[in-house]
Amino acid sequence: MKIEPRTFTLPNGKVLTVRSLCADDAEALNAFRYATYSETYFMARYPEEGVSLEAMGNRLADCGESPVNFEVGAFAGEKLVLPFTLYILFMTYT
Repeated sequence: MKIEPRTFTLPNGKVLTVRSLCADDAEALNAFRYATYSETYFMARYPEEGVSLEAMGNRLADCGESPVNFEVGAFAGEKLVLPFTLYILFMTYT
């Protein structure tokens, strides 16, 4: 699912743009996750457990076509400063 880009002006005057991530953002997302996994001991993954850029690009492209799942990022200029992912899992209870 793709969302319409929105801009927000922070109290310090900086502008953040929140928009859907696309396959072109795979490198920025991979770098953000690698840094997070490297610096934080409480994450579910280690830095070496990341996926290839091709796989990440494919996943972002698939997510953009999904009617329910989405990945968005907050950008300060061209720099990704916060990614967010939402996957809806449909479960059937019997």
